[in-house]
Amino acid sequence: MVRRPITLVLFFTLLGAPAAHAQQPRARKGFWVAAGGGFGSFDMSWSCCPSCNSGSCALNRQSSGSAFLKLGGTLSPHWRLGFENDTWVKSSGGTTVTAGNVSLAAYYYPSLTRGFFLRGGAGFAFYQEKNATNAALGPGLVLGVGYDLKIGAGFALTPVANFNWGSVGDVQRGVVTLPGVKQNLVQLALGLTWH
Repeated sequence: MVRRPITLVLFFTLLGAPAAHAQQPRARKGFWVAAGGGFGSFDMSWSCCPSCNSGSCALNRQSSGSAFLKLGGTLSPHWRLGFENDTWVKSSGGTTVTAGNVSLAAYYYPSLTRGFFLRGGAGFAFYQEKNATNAALGPGLVLGVGYDLKIGAGFALTPVANFNWGSVGDVQRGVVTLPGVKQNLVQLALGLTWH
């Protein structure tokens, strides 16, 4: 129910963004920070029987809230680098699941006058349930697109669509251990960027 209004807001923001300040040069330089949140759709799969190569099992895709925090520096008007954390959280069945990626990502802005960007990076993915003693960690990759819509001096409203992937290894779910877990998070979010 909540997913549809968020998706529509992001769609119309992205649709109208190119016309806004279309010919204004963008001041992309120096330090920047961004934070935001929105909808997240999480999926995970694992090896059903590692010793017998019987294929993989999967958890049905789950929806919940997600958030991001990013900070970094500007290399040129076309390139930014950022250290970031994308997190998905869901409480269900008496436990709370936290999953996501911590990454170093590059942002490429094809135009000097528009705020559209492509995002890609690598780092590690994590998964943890509330009562588990340790988080599962493994390599992760991130991809995404977004648009910085200038709303004032140094500030931009930034809708994003992201895909985050990770191979986190063995995951503890209650008393069961799931071997060789791979996970992904699709994120539609709205943030505020300051530079």
